Amino acid sequence: MAAPRPGPRARARHAVLALVLSLGMTPVLSPGAAFAARKGSEAPADAPLRLDALLDSLRTARGVPGLAAAVVDHGRLVAIGAAGVPWVGAPRSLTVDDPLHIGSCTKSITALAIARLVERGSIQWNETLADVFPDVMPQMLPVYRHVRLDQLLTHRAAIPAYESIEDDTLASMNSVERDPIATRVAFVRRVLQEAPQHDPASRYDYSNAGYTLAAAMVERKTGKAWDRLVTELVFEPLGMRSAGFGWPASPHHADRPRGHRCDDSTGAAPEPLDSSYRLGAVMGPGGDVHASIADLARYVAFHLDGEEGRATKPALASQTWRRLHDDPDGQSSGYAMGWQVLPVDSARSMLFHDGSAGTFYTRILIQPALDRAVVIATNAGPPCGRAACEQGVTAVLARVKRAN
Repeated sequence: MAAPRPGPRARARHAVLALVLSLGMTPVLSPGAAFAARKGSEAPADAPLRLDALLDSLRTARGVPGLAAAVVDHGRLVAIGAAGVPWVGAPRSLTVDDPLHIGSCTKSITALAIARLVERGSIQWNETLADVFPDVMPQMLPVYRHVRLDQLLTHRAAIPAYESIEDDTLASMNSVERDPIATRVAFVRRVLQEAPQHDPASRYDYSNAGYTLAAAMVERKTGKAWDRLVTELVFEPLGMRSAGFGWPASPHHADRPRGHRCDDSTGAAPEPLDSSYRLGAVMGPGGDVHASIADLARYVAFHLDGEEGRATKPALASQTWRRLHDDPDGQSSGYAMGWQVLPVDSARSMLFHDGSAGTFYTRILIQPALDRAVVIATNAGPPCGRAACEQGVTAVLARVKRAN
């Protein structure tokens, strides 16, 4: 059986997005309000709107165990909530602090960490695979020798997609070496001997493997593992304390949310805690992060502030934000670094990404024209997880609009 891909190609669903964009909204937080109100606490009058009841209705209708969402407007959290359970049969409710797996939404996190390294001078956007891996040159197909770091992060390198991998193959690739850095180098050698994937009609070729190659490049340059770099450069500066790598739940963290495979006819079935299915070192940089909805709200608020030119901590140069958020070919519909760029009825494109490794589903929208961002996540994979997130974005924004 083929393992679910780390994240689907982010595809625009124009009917849904058109409705989302038509919903105006004003902030419901004062400048001094806390970023997130904790469930069960006595909330101040200007606390974020709680979405729990709405999300419970949505997740029941779509048959997903748990659903969480947050809305950020003008850099501030205006709504947040969670509903359901961390796994079918759990004795407690899902909360806004529970980590959920975000699949390919990981890509923008990897790109952000690398952007900070570029600003520090640790690596350059135009460095090539041949520059960084001269030892791989004898096995590297000539077509890949001049592939640049920025091309890997924008899917312009014609790298094989690795969107569907047999379980045994994935396990074998992850067990080549004990050390994750060495495992990724072995994967680099493997991929760069494979024929390129290229659609002649487009320069854009989505590739999970491309993000692994980019991570391996910065590991070679810095001597630090990808997960350590992401923790130091993204999670810690943004205060994302729930964020981590791999599935949220494990035999050592049995109380955390578990993923569910779902089917329209059989419902959601939880993954075993000891499941052998792991994205691991070879697929991690493109799709293997988990974080709570409260921390994902912090993350999208950071991107929204950068997009709007507001001061961010850590600070990034304006040209770095443009490289992260703009299609490199200047297209209003395209792909930037971990973000699909979507055209809308304004001069400013929207940033969008979905993520799923088969047992969770996450959707993020950043709407610069409205200075607004939305994130929604569930502990169920497609099709029911995707449907819950699609319907949820529209319903959540409509609820916030009514509250104003």
